This record gives sequence, structure tokens and C-alpha cells, in this order.
Amino acid sequence: RIIRHTLRGLVSAHGAKIVHRDIKPANLVLADESMLLIKIIDFGIAAATERGSMRSTFVTGTAGLAKQIGTPHFMSPEAFSKSAVDHRTDIWSVGVTFYYLLTGKLPFNKRPSTGQDDPAAAEEEDGEISEIDIAVAVKTVNPFTQLGGDDMLTEAGATPQIISIIKKAMAKRREQRYATAEAMLLELEAEEAEAVLDSINDAVEENDMEQ
Repeated sequence: RIIRHTLRGLVSAHGAKIVHRDIKPANLVLADESMLLIKIIDFGIAAATERGSMRSTFVTGTAGLAKQIGTPHFMSPEAFSKSAVDHRTDIWSVGVTFYYLLTGKLPFNKRPSTGQDDPAAAEEEDGEISEIDIAVAVKTVNPFTQLGGDDMLTEAGATPQIISIIKKAMAKRREQRYATAEAMLLELEAEEAEAVLDSINDAVEENDMEQ
């Protein structure tokens, strides 16, 4: 539900040509006590685009130095460079958020396996790594094949279809991600509908066997 509501919010924002640029669990809150609606907050660093054009993820800070915009663990590969981003940077962040909500872990919060024991790396596996390390990992490391992401998602109960959705959202090259938040939402809703039908069919079969 959280991801569905987030995507619906982004459909509206992107439709108004607004890129949030800091989608993460902390910016997704319950809109009311019914717990039925998730609201995206903190549009403080959101960028309004002109006719869908792209904007930089860096701003000029003190002493004329470039200051990075966003939360490192949830930033897309292109957001770590001084090149401009578009709405697909939000889709990446949704993918990371989905991964985190399912596993309780961040996809780039440990170093890739080298096949050799590395005590230092092992100690850091569940701790924070530097923003530079995160930037390098986001750009170069495949969290699913090199950091055990597939196994973690499977252990968390994610179906192959859900894993596929997360992988597509987190494609390194933005042109390989979902073209729009709506496209990702439609695929997620289709998967959820299929899962419900499977549950119904399983219940019917179980009932037939008992009779």
C-alpha cells in the first residue's frame, strides 16, 4: 500500500512537472488515523521542470561550492553527478524505498563480495558507509547480484514479479527504468491483483479437497 500510494502521489507531482528528488521512508507519512492513505512530505528540494526538462541535483552553497541535494542512500546514479535529473530519479528512489521496506536493509549499505574474507568489510556490513562509498556503489555495483539483494528480497517474502519490479525501478541507466510512475504503478497493481486471484484459487482448491 505504501508504495502504491507513493506512486500515485508521484503521478500527480510529475504530471505537474515537479520532481521530488528525496523520496525515502522518512518522507512518507500516514495522512490520517485510518492508516489508509500515505502522504508524500518534504517537497523542500523538489524541482519544477520546464516542459519536462531536467534539473541539476547540485546547488551552489557557501564560498561558491557545489552542494549535493538529496539523501545519499536513496539517490539515483545520475543524481550523484553534476548532470541534470528528471522524474526517473524519483522512480529509482521508490525502488530503493520498496527494497528497504521489504528487507529492513539498504541495498548499498555493504561492500560487494570479493570471494575473500575481509574482516574490515564484514564489520561495516551492517553499519553506515561513507557517502563517497555509496556514490561509487550506486554507480557501479549491482546490489542484486553482488550484494545478495535477490536472496534478501526472496527471504523477505517478495515474489519474483515484485523483485522484477524493484530491479527495473533501480536500473542504473534511467532509460531502462519505468518511463513513468504510472507505468510502475500499473505493473504493481497487476501483480497484486494476480496475487489475490492466486490466493482465492488456493482457498477454493483447499476447500474442494476437504469436501
